[in-house]
Amino acid sequence: MFSSQTFKVLFLLPWQLLNVTLQYYVLGRVRRFRRYGKNLRGSLLTVAARAVLSLNIRDCAVFNNKTVGIILREVAEAQLDLVKHLPNYGKRFLEKGYWLVEQPNREPDDLVLIYCHGGGYFLQINSIQVETVLAVYCLLSDRSRISILILDYSLASHGHTFPTQMEELYDLYYTVKKSCSRIGLLGDSAGGNLAAGFPQFLRLRNASEKDYPLILALVSPWLLIFPDPDLLARNSSYVANADGDLVAYLAMTDTSKRSFILGKEDRFSLIWSPATKVPANTEDWTCLPTFSDPRRRLFLLAGEDETLRDDAIWFAKYAMGINWLPENYSRDHKEYSNDELEFKSECAQAFIQRYGVHDEMMSFERPLEYVREGMSVEVLGDDCYGTKKLVEFLDAVI
Repeated sequence: MFSSQTFKVLFLLPWQLLNVTLQYYVLGRVRRFRRYGKNLRGSLLTVAARAVLSLNIRDCAVFNNKTVGIILREVAEAQLDLVKHLPNYGKRFLEKGYWLVEQPNREPDDLVLIYCHGGGYFLQINSIQVETVLAVYCLLSDRSRISILILDYSLASHGHTFPTQMEELYDLYYTVKKSCSRIGLLGDSAGGNLAAGFPQFLRLRNASEKDYPLILALVSPWLLIFPDPDLLARNSSYVANADGDLVAYLAMTDTSKRSFILGKEDRFSLIWSPATKVPANTEDWTCLPTFSDPRRRLFLLAGEDETLRDDAIWFAKYAMGINWLPENYSRDHKEYSNDELEFKSECAQAFIQRYGVHDEMMSFERPLEYVREGMSVEVLGDDCYGTKKLVEFLDAVI
């Protein structure tokens, strides 16, 4: 039996979709969506995503009836011409890992990228996420020295709270490390939270310096787990972008959901909710090799119109050493140029996508269409902004 919260969301969803459709055909656009207001499909997907992320966490167990293995098989059936050439595609690795691709005769210094998927910790990985990561791999200029492993972490909708997911990543990471000296982490949304907190978890476990990942790529990371609404500034991205993003303000500030994800863990810990600690301290991050070793390579992508934007800018400043935008940069009413929304150095890259929404790369870009047409990363347009930036980053890292 669904909760009243889920019944309410499901009851309102058809009317919300109808309202958006009428706006599109009557006005020519959906006004509150800057990015996809003139795109009916994008507007409808945004409304649907907002609804899903507002559901009661435990009720979502009903919708998570497919395993990662099943989803990988479905992608293989739909993309057979691409997948059939991938060595070890869909092969299980331990209990909580699946290879998207594992190179034969993998050398110890070849890169293994562990992908931690988004979904609020309560939604299973979906085919679009798999296809996007697959496209990233296919667009790389040298694919022979990179393998990609998907973490199949346990879901909060099935009753698994912190620290379960971090423990599963820890076990997977150290098993890979037995045969690999170069491991990177890629995470979007909740997966970005997992990847960002992992170095802090290694610190808690007294890991040696050589054990820390030196390659970290975060896409719209969720860095502040259900903050207190009364502590958010009126001009913060949580409030300013509340109506136009995939992630609704009420969904992200519903403090009643904390226990379903955090369990008994401290929500002020840098491990579980990195942006919660006050006051912020750069030394909390620079003490870790992931954020201080000169060999490190860090990547961050967020959207200008996403609710989590300010937290991403916070992370860029305190963890990555990039102090290029104010944490609430919309307060000065300045129109930033595209160049000002991008930062690149030898060790770190950060990007705020113009009008971008939460996890746009993994939700809307569909870069596999370019792959099918035989196009290279150089010709990717703004509709694949995030994919292009990530591919360029990984090309330099490999």
